[in-house]
Amino acid sequence: MYLDWKSRMFFLTKEDVTPIITVIEEEFDVCYHQAGMFSRQHRRVFPAAKKLPHFGAPIAEDWSRDNRYLMLPQKQKLIVRDVPQQKGGIRYAVDMEKNKKNVVYFQFGGIVRDGLLLAGKISISDQGGIECKILKRFASMLRKNTRYMAPFYVGRNAEEKLKAGWRLVCSELQPEACDMVWYKPKKIRVVR
Repeated sequence: MYLDWKSRMFFLTKEDVTPIITVIEEEFDVCYHQAGMFSRQHRRVFPAAKKLPHFGAPIAEDWSRDNRYLMLPQKQKLIVRDVPQQKGGIRYAVDMEKNKKNVVYFQFGGIVRDGLLLAGKISISDQGGIECKILKRFASMLRKNTRYMAPFYVGRNAEEKLKAGWRLVCSELQPEACDMVWYKPKKIRVVR
């Protein structure tokens, strides 16, 4: 997996991510909209991550099927795309295709059940607005509050679960050989 400057992937429990996201929400006046394809145009707006349904507890065992959210400034209007269907009717897309400026894509991940922790991700598509400041602040807090185990940042609680034998995964169906593996940091031996 490629990690570029416009995204960060992580394994964080609800306890790991809550202090980080609370700082972001205090510094930036933001709200959340669930991303995806919907049968109704009107979507609920969530003022804080802790108000999100299933925050820290993913709805799926695969991050490609878990809830995703667009974080944007409270005063910014969300653009919902009409998507005509081949069988007739219209579905409504809430995504980053038309919402690029000032928008941050979040997938929080978290504990699916005992023994299984799903990865999360933050990313941006543009580089000219508040989204860069949010990503930079989030990345700074990740560096201070987690351990980097390429290509993921692993929170303290998540690392304890990893040490206890939990699977840290992007998908429960992936082979266990692809799971995050805990390794003890090497001590540097100075040779004179």
